[in-house]
Amino acid sequence: MARQSWRGESPVGGRITSSLSFAGRATRAIVGVVGDVRQAGLQDRPQPAYYIPIRQVLFGSVTFVVRTSGDPVSVIPRLQRAVWAINPTVTFAGVETMNGLLRETLAARRFTLTRLSTFSIAALVLASVGLYGLVSFAVDQRTNEIGIRMALGARAGAVLAMVMRQGMMVAAAGVAGGLVASAALTSYLTTMLFGVSAADPATTPVWPP
Repeated sequence: MARQSWRGESPVGGRITSSLSFAGRATRAIVGVVGDVRQAGLQDRPQPAYYIPIRQVLFGSVTFVVRTSGDPVSVIPRLQRAVWAINPTVTFAGVETMNGLLRETLAARRFTLTRLSTFSIAALVLASVGLYGLVSFAVDQRTNEIGIRMALGARAGAVLAMVMRQGMMVAAAGVAGGLVASAALTSYLTTMLFGVSAADPATTPVWPP
């Protein structure tokens, strides 16, 4: 929002006027700029947004984010007791850990990527078996030719190099076709990645698994 509306200038100290159903119409001073936030999920693009003080909200709910040094699940009862000690009428709509929310957000994509990985491994195995069968069939068809070559003085190493060269030519053609197909699927894979590109050979996880 700061980049789009202020175009490189600092919005701090400026004012913004808005009419919200839960906060009413008001003109508020801008006191800071925060990073982009994906409100509904990691799959959504960040949208322009701003925060207003809770005391200026007429009604609604409040979400607390608490960082712990140990197991966050074990801290939940203590957090509830601390809140109830201040106001026993407060109702908890739900308590979630950040890892739990992340797993729920990525569940569908993790399932899809797991299937893609499984199919990729199966395709690699099938391609290896198919290449072996093709080379084996080609060698069987040229058994007489290979026998004549060796009878005329061809060494076993030269015959093996000839067979390997022809097999590598077939494999290279398959690899070239696979690269073309993978390039076509790059745009699809990009929609399932966050913070990395589809061609990134190594990534560093930002969140715990």
